[in-house]
Amino acid sequence: MSLNKYPLKKRTAKYLLIKEIGLKFIFTLIIVIISCRKTHIIKLENTGSGLDTLQQLPSNAIKTDVVIYGATSSGVIAAIEAARLGKNVILIATDQYIGGMTTGGLCKTDIVDSGVNIGGLTHDFYLKVAAKYAERVPSYTFEPKIALQVFNEFLNSYPNIQIFRNERLSLKNSVIKDAESKRIVMITMESGKIFGAKEYIDASYEGDLLAHAGVSYTVGREDNSKYNESYNGARLPIIFPVKVSPYFTDSDPSSGLLQRVNGSAISAPGTGDNKIMAYNYRICLTNDPTDTISITKPDNLNMKDFEIMFRMLKQQYNVFLGWHKIKNNKLDVNSANYFSTDYVGINSLYPEATYDERDSIKRRIENYDRGLIWLIQNDPRISPKIQKFYKNFGLPKDEFVQNNGWPTQLYVREARRMISEYVITDNYILNKGHVNDPIALGTYPMDSHLIQYGIAVPGRLEGEGQMFIDRNRAYGISFRALVPRQSECTNLAVSICVSASHSAFCSLRTEPTYMVMGQSAAAAAVLAINQKCKIQNVDYIKLRDQLISEHQYLQPNQGN
Repeated sequence: MSLNKYPLKKRTAKYLLIKEIGLKFIFTLIIVIISCRKTHIIKLENTGSGLDTLQQLPSNAIKTDVVIYGATSSGVIAAIEAARLGKNVILIATDQYIGGMTTGGLCKTDIVDSGVNIGGLTHDFYLKVAAKYAERVPSYTFEPKIALQVFNEFLNSYPNIQIFRNERLSLKNSVIKDAESKRIVMITMESGKIFGAKEYIDASYEGDLLAHAGVSYTVGREDNSKYNESYNGARLPIIFPVKVSPYFTDSDPSSGLLQRVNGSAISAPGTGDNKIMAYNYRICLTNDPTDTISITKPDNLNMKDFEIMFRMLKQQYNVFLGWHKIKNNKLDVNSANYFSTDYVGINSLYPEATYDERDSIKRRIENYDRGLIWLIQNDPRISPKIQKFYKNFGLPKDEFVQNNGWPTQLYVREARRMISEYVITDNYILNKGHVNDPIALGTYPMDSHLIQYGIAVPGRLEGEGQMFIDRNRAYGISFRALVPRQSECTNLAVSICVSASHSAFCSLRTEPTYMVMGQSAAAAAVLAINQKCKIQNVDYIKLRDQLISEHQYLQPNQGN
């Protein structure tokens, strides 16, 4: 579709009226009548270099310098960085909460080497968290409410940040892009709100903005042969520590399979597929009797979901929750190996699902996780010793207050991943490569949770997808992994769903790494505005110097 001048040989009254209405009306009309494609490409008039389109937005558009989609921890840090560099910022939260997993349940931060390679605003955040506990060194273990308090104080100190809550991209025609410059002109929400900016940052866990903007991406695991990797694709399955029959009736294949067991043969190690690691909720529990909300039996508890656990119990195996002590008599409950809070085998469709479908998956995982803890606390098949320990724990009244003590963020461990000119691979993570444009450091081992249950040998259950490759050394993250191909979009940076293979992303996928990438993405966006250039063409030396001046680490610090 073109917005070029109408090909009329003479200026009729009808033509003059249309011209007088102008481009603003046409933009509004486009939103209503264009086709069902996620990205709509238009050609703008009189834009020169294509870098100044804000003046041509419809009158009801909310305009700013930088729009950040996704109020995750990465999005919050990106907003603070852009704001303190003098730009007006809109931070869009897809629900009512901010901070993602950092405020939504992940209370024990994934770090190595005591965080010596975590710098910049991310280091400042953990230092501010520590100060709330009268500690003088960064605290990587904390209560969710304290992380939320620190983020809110951070954001409130910058009046040039506007936060819009409960705003999600429209699933139809959400992104308008200029055909010539490949710039996002504006984005539209389900509510009808229109946002226009000079630069955009996708800081969502799902990569929704990059997908709707027509940027290349992938979901799932690449074959090892694609990037000549060693740890991508299917993994060598792990055999359960005790014998568990995968069949509905023990040792009877004709009875059918247990819930969520894949009856197909597990692919050979290194084989690609569309599967992703399991999700869960990082549940905060407390045994403070004055601060406890009891976990009750879910109304629609599906006991078939827990048959694997009960069969393991019969074999004297009873470790089904992984937990870490945090502050003030609270636990951060995560998944343990084999069978735990990870709802294995049901989330591979989540990244590309509609919002209603995602909400359904979230409810299923919450129902499962609540049911697991309730059973551990109440089912007579659980050993008395374990029940006695967990019976005293419940959801904390002083956490996630608006959500009745339940965590506010589903742990989306991986979803979409951008495919850019540069793709981070596990070869690079394992120090077989080098980049000359680092903008932050990755620090964590390659850590993947289970992806599916399968049948190891006739009559025995196995799990597939898990790995923990501990490299224990920081590495530089290339700027090119945060920006799309120039041919696809020139004013978008990505701070979570970056350009990386599945195996490499298993190292990148931690909250501190998301946060440092958020700061660097925002610094690049501001530089692109100031230099009036495509984000891919920012002066890297200036970007590097800016980040170093803000104590962002680009080279491994001592301790590695």
